Parts: sequence; C-alpha cells; structure tokens
Amino acid sequence: MEILDEGIHRERTGAEESERLLLKMEADAALRHIRNGRYALFALAALIIVAGIIAMAPTGNAFLEAEGDALIIGAALMGALYLGLAIASLKYFMVPFGLAAGIYGLSILYEATENPVSIIRGIFIKIIVMYYLITALMASIKLKKTIESAAEMGFSREALME
Repeated sequence: MEILDEGIHRERTGAEESERLLLKMEADAALRHIRNGRYALFALAALIIVAGIIAMAPTGNAFLEAEGDALIIGAALMGALYLGLAIASLKYFMVPFGLAAGIYGLSILYEATENPVSIIRGIFIKIIVMYYLITALMASIKLKKTIESAAEMGFSREALME
C-alpha cells in the first residue's frame, strides 16, 4: 500500500502499517459501540411507540382515557425523535448520541419529579439504554480522535474504515 508524503509516493514502512492497523482496530471497536448505541435507539423508539399504541386501548381508567390523546401524541413524538436520531447516527455520530442521552436522561428526571416511584419502573431498561447511549457517545468521541490521528499520519478515513 502507498501513502502520499508531500507529493511523493512510497511504500509504507512496517511501523506505519502497524500504526494503521492499530488505528483500524480502535476504529472498529468504536464503530461496534456506535452500532450498539444505534440499536438501543431503535429499540427505545419501538418501545415508546408500542407503549403509545397500548395507551390507545380502552382500559376503564378514567385518567388514561382523559389523557389518552396527549399520551399517544407524546409517545408518537418521542418515538419519532428517537427514530430520527437513530437514523441520523448512520451518518453523524456524536450529535445524535449526545442529544439522545440528554433527552432520555431529562425525561427520566422529569418523570421522577412528577412521580418518584417511576424511577423504579423499568429501571433495568433505563440503565441499559443509558449505558449504550453513553458508551456510543464516548466511542464516537474516540472515533473522531482516531480519524484525526490517522489523518495526521497521512491515512485517509477510507483507509482506516476498510
């Protein structure tokens, strides 16, 4: 393989190839965490949309029937938001995961202020989703640094991702 060094083509040295492979391994690990974060966003969107559909069912609960439209609209909006962030994470890494983690964390805090018992409900799902979102955010930061390091060494993003 060749690299471009001030307009002169030359073969990569063993150390350069070794460094490229190390950077590639770091990029692969980061991309795996990013993919898992994307799956968590898709799952979160699906859960919220399914919860909104379930809220549409007549339950005999006067509160749910009175507030049903607001619950359905809220679930549809939040589900669409997380779905949009999951799709955006296909191209952009940091911003969608940062927004998703922030919005999800704030929604958990808002729920907790309204009803402190809500922290306990779905605690495992909340922890798992936050774990994957924060891990994906940290991995996207690491991937950006890895791409910058590769560019400083003369490797293109494509060479790193191949």
